Amino acid sequence: MNVKRFKPEAARSSGGACSSAQPQVRMNGQMCVKMENCLTRGDSSDLVSVLRSEGLSSITLTRLDQLVTKDLCGLGFSRVLVVLKSLEVLSENRDDLKMLVNHGLAVKVLLWFEAVHDLLISDLQKNSAPLLILTEEFYDYLLAIRTFNSILESLSREQRRLIQNDQNQFQIL
Repeated sequence: MNVKRFKPEAARSSGGACSSAQPQVRMNGQMCVKMENCLTRGDSSDLVSVLRSEGLSSITLTRLDQLVTKDLCGLGFSRVLVVLKSLEVLSENRDDLKMLVNHGLAVKVLLWFEAVHDLLISDLQKNSAPLLILTEEFYDYLLAIRTFNSILESLSREQRRLIQNDQNQFQIL
């Protein structure tokens, strides 16, 4: 899998990821407006409703990725928090989680975290409270994954195989 690392400072100066480095996706204009409105209002439950009503497709996730990348470039950390909270709510539903994972959510979240990390270590954003709050949210998300992986590592091969075949594996996640 070929994954480009997002560099916020390079993107801002060169017009890279902040302008159009990602492939542009044509989408329902009304959906884009609804998503933007939810982010502007800070309403994660409305964003969940919009995402579910439009369908959790790769196009929808790509558009969400574009919005997050744009917000990270523009230092819109509170808007990214809304997206993370929405994804947390969506992940509570087994089918939604499965769809999101299949469409590459894990890779996108990791790239978002790398962008936040790069901003955090830059001199310009060292003492940004909103950035620290966003970083904590990412750490919570990644810590949950780490905890799950630690549990899996402590199991025997047979127990791991049973979990893979278990109908409730997404409830564990």
